[in-house]
Amino acid sequence: MELTITRNETVNVTPELLAEIFWEMHADDQAEFFNHLGQIVSARDWAVQVNSMLASDRLDKLGRRRMEAFTLAGVSDDGNE
Repeated sequence: MELTITRNETVNVTPELLAEIFWEMHADDQAEFFNHLGQIVSARDWAVQVNSMLASDRLDKLGRRRMEAFTLAGVSDDGNE
C-alpha cells in the first residue's frame, strides 16, 4: 500500500482515516502491522489498551461488535514476548 501526500502541509490523522487506511491494506500488510505492534507494545499494555477501548463511551454497538469479532477471530495471546 502506498500513501502519497503531494503538498507540504499537516495531515490530520483521524481514527476514521486510520481505519480506512488499515482496511484498504492487503492482508499481508495488515499482518505486518500487527507484527510491528507486537514489537512495540507489551502484552500487558495491549490488554490495558483494549480493555480501556472496550470501556469507552465512544465505542458504539457496531464498533464493539466488530472489535469483539476481531479479537475472537484469532488465537488468544499467551503473553509470551
